Amino acid sequence: MILSCSALAQTQQQSQKYYGDKESTFVEGSPFLFDDFRTATILDKSGQVFNNFSVKYNLFTQEAIFMNKEGMAEKFGNPLSEIRIKNVGTFKNGYSNPMYGTSNTLYEVLFKDKLELLKLNVKKIEDGPLGYNDAHPPKKYVSEVKYYLIIDNKWVDVTKGKKTLSKAFNDKEALISQYISKNNLNTSNQNDLIAIITYGNTLL
Repeated sequence: MILSCSALAQTQQQSQKYYGDKESTFVEGSPFLFDDFRTATILDKSGQVFNNFSVKYNLFTQEAIFMNKEGMAEKFGNPLSEIRIKNVGTFKNGYSNPMYGTSNTLYEVLFKDKLELLKLNVKKIEDGPLGYNDAHPPKKYVSEVKYYLIIDNKWVDVTKGKKTLSKAFNDKEALISQYISKNNLNTSNQNDLIAIITYGNTLL
């Protein structure tokens, strides 16, 4: 069933007004993946699909915020399973035993076939440099990105580099290493990483 944003009142009975995050009053920067609202399609765990939503995603709290038809920001009430954000990407949760977070943590899907390559965006709060007149170090949001490969139902943190990525392919390790070297690919570059996983998928 496909529902528009106007159907929210009938379907998202537990939605709550969003009044901002208490952390943002004393932390420099933004906790969001992007600061403006973007058009998205939402899938919840009951199987309902919501089209043409305006959403933001809080990377610190791992919560999706949407703009309702009255122009007010709200949190989703029903558990989400997928957010497809126009011109950004597809974000999914529901993964069993993720290496980071919980089953509700959203991962961006970069590649999905026999292998699955996921990108995790998070923001943490850290101390900034102590200023001359500061009694305490200022707090600031710091972005962190990690890449995970799911192969044979196992999670591998491929952010750790070429050696970890190659070893994940077991008996195909040498072929992966050769492909990376031959094409001068960098595992810390997202496009190169997708190319490596796309090639590795052909070996399985």
